[in-house]
Amino acid sequence: MVVWSTFSRAIHGTKGVSNILLNRAILKNVQQVRQMSGGDHNKFIIQPTRWQWNKFKDMVHMYVLIGMIPLGLISTYCNVFIGPAQLAPIPEGYTPKEYEYHRHPITRFFASFMESEQEAYEKHMHILWAEYDASEFRRIDKEITALIQSRGDYQKYYYLPVNKWSAQDMQKEKYETEQLGNQGR
Repeated sequence: MVVWSTFSRAIHGTKGVSNILLNRAILKNVQQVRQMSGGDHNKFIIQPTRWQWNKFKDMVHMYVLIGMIPLGLISTYCNVFIGPAQLAPIPEGYTPKEYEYHRHPITRFFASFMESEQEAYEKHMHILWAEYDASEFRRIDKEITALIQSRGDYQKYYYLPVNKWSAQDMQKEKYETEQLGNQGR
């Protein structure tokens, strides 16, 4: 836009400015009103975009349909063609799995991946036993600490025996024997 106005001034010189003023005076008398798309809709109201909301709705609808249609078909197939389990005598030598005791085929399918009630109970009992064992250890440790403090005693692993040979003394003696042994040869 700036380029065109500069180009116009270069061609017309000062005459361009007088022509512009004359055109403005003529246009004031004509009173043109620009109607966009007809009617009184000549205002452009700025409002926040709804693109994110529309995109979210589209994604929700898509993923609900992707999930609901296959699950509905699987559920219909299981209920119509397989049906609930019937009680029957167990063949000799066959031990049924834990998940085979569920009535509905979809429940049996999910139960085959999940832990059984017995496994969950055993895990819970192990957690309780570990907590009890740790609390017993803490109780015994407090008892030992109290006895040490009351008797003025010390623990065995704090005892450092005093002997003639410390680590520095042993290294010093080894160095001296090597130096004297090499000199004597």
